Amino acid sequence: RQYNRIRENAITIQSFVRKHWVAAGQFYTNQREVFFHSVTMGIRLQRGKDGFVRVLSVVEAAATSVESSILREGAIEPGDMVMNAAGVNLRSPITMYRWGEIVQKIRNAPRPMKFIVASGTRRHKKELLEECQHVSALLQ
Repeated sequence: RQYNRIRENAITIQSFVRKHWVAAGQFYTNQREVFFHSVTMGIRLQRGKDGFVRVLSVVEAAATSVESSILREGAIEPGDMVMNAAGVNLRSPITMYRWGEIVQKIRNAPRPMKFIVASGTRRHKKELLEECQHVSALLQ
């Protein structure tokens, strides 16, 4: 019986950890994939002073390729944190030198190209720590 309770709590903790991503001292939820099918992406990216890459602006893609040269699948918004771009892990801060390399890789990547972005609830470490303590109390 105690084994089942511990197992259930472990699953709860795993589920909790999986839905939170660490970035810039905050925890981002709502991770999603965005696929770029055209060379023109319709977004501007920015490496912040903290070394993390965010979406600066987004041009809306038209419903058909006749109306727009931007072919994109998935939601992307200004302020989104870029977690992965063209296979490059961006979950940690990057240097300016590395940023130049990444920009070139994104521009030259074959299409379709996948981004993983995160947005939505930005939760500070203190808030997440309190929730972890609550989950920890369940184990006792």
